Amino acid sequence: MRSLRLLVALALVATAPLEAQVIRGKVLQAGSTAPLGDATVTVVDSARVTLGETRTNDEGRFLLDAPGATAVRLLVRKVGVQPTESDLFLLPADADTVDLEISAPLFGVTLATVKVVGTATPMYTYNQNQLREARRSGWRVIAPERVERERGTVQSLGDLLRRLPLASVRPPEGGQGCYYYIRTGRCLTLVVDGQVLGPGTFVSPNDVYFVALLTPSQATVQYGPRARDGALFVATRRQADEPQRRPDP
Repeated sequence: MRSLRLLVALALVATAPLEAQVIRGKVLQAGSTAPLGDATVTVVDSARVTLGETRTNDEGRFLLDAPGATAVRLLVRKVGVQPTESDLFLLPADADTVDLEISAPLFGVTLATVKVVGTATPMYTYNQNQLREARRSGWRVIAPERVERERGTVQSLGDLLRRLPLASVRPPEGGQGCYYYIRTGRCLTLVVDGQVLGPGTFVSPNDVYFVALLTPSQATVQYGPRARDGALFVATRRQADEPQRRPDP
């Protein structure tokens, strides 16, 4: 808080003291005769209780009442500069109006440096997004790396599943029948790239990107009553190179 400099204090009317004294003045920019317009001028007593407040006009002039005060200080504030205040000074007991000329040293407010750092939003392929979502949902995921080691050595999706660590899933024999979930004794719903399909749907093992097993509760939440007994999710490589923005974490 910077100090104001009171340059002139004149008692204009020497009469008996009144209950309220008037403070009339002008605020100048320190070091010049330029007025400080549109500044807030506040008068407070010795206990820093506000007695009155006003704004300076374009000429820096203001008028304030100081009811019942004997010692006051003035505060000057303006957007963009540091607030300043005067020392405590006495009001003449034999005057009802006091004229003041105030020189307010202005110091521009320096804000803390704000450093903005931008980072590129990672881009993921369609299947990378599917894999992230499957893992985030808690599905039993067979990773693409494991699928890749096996898919070139088999002729069917059923054969691929037999080579993967999914002991609780029994593929159909000879390509006929359903994908049997041993834990429940029921057929799993086959889901390919998010589409619920029948068990007889052909999927080339060379197209498989990753495989996930959904429990009955997970599958029902994801696909509704059609998958109430659980689901076998297959993500194919057909859309693996399509870039998409990363989903929200």
